[in-house]
Amino acid sequence: MPERTTPENRRTSPFRKLVTGNLSLQLMVTVLAAILYAVLANTLEDLAAAAITSAVFIPAYVFMIYTFYWGVAERERNLVLYGHMQEDKTRGIRAGLYAVVPLLIYSLVTIALAYSGTGSNVIGIYRICAAPFILLINPLIEYAPFALPVVAVFSPLAAWLGYRNGSKLYRIWDHIIYKNGVKPKRGEKRPKGPRSRTR
Repeated sequence: MPERTTPENRRTSPFRKLVTGNLSLQLMVTVLAAILYAVLANTLEDLAAAAITSAVFIPAYVFMIYTFYWGVAERERNLVLYGHMQEDKTRGIRAGLYAVVPLLIYSLVTIALAYSGTGSNVIGIYRICAAPFILLINPLIEYAPFALPVVAVFSPLAAWLGYRNGSKLYRIWDHIIYKNGVKPKRGEKRPKGPRSRTR
């Protein structure tokens, strides 16, 4: 029978840090994307500026959130193994959903304003707040505003996948590079085969 831990000895991993960490990453990526888009828009056509911005920052947005949740899940896995906290496989997806609520609400407000033909200033600000997805935002606002909430799926998906893989110590990169997804230990020879090549 596993030893019970007292409340005084129980370590925790606050759920709010999963949410605030996600929000911080979203904010950082969005600011950088907005700056890049503003610079490019002064020298390129709008479509080209939007395409470059989204090509850089959608992957960056997903990667940073994924990596953050992977690291958190790896630490929490140890807390679960040693009985300091209960396993909760939904922590990643729940935190990702909470963290995207501000963007989702603003998307819904923008939808209402786009269909009413008012609020051009708010719509302009929305383009900045969703700058990583500007390549999607511009045509959606003009032709299909109802689909704007699609930008809110990236955070929960990245958070869910990152937390899931982190809790299993599953590294996607290792499975791409190394045979059987196992990185050779220092001093060991790499197994022969096309997947063991790094170039």
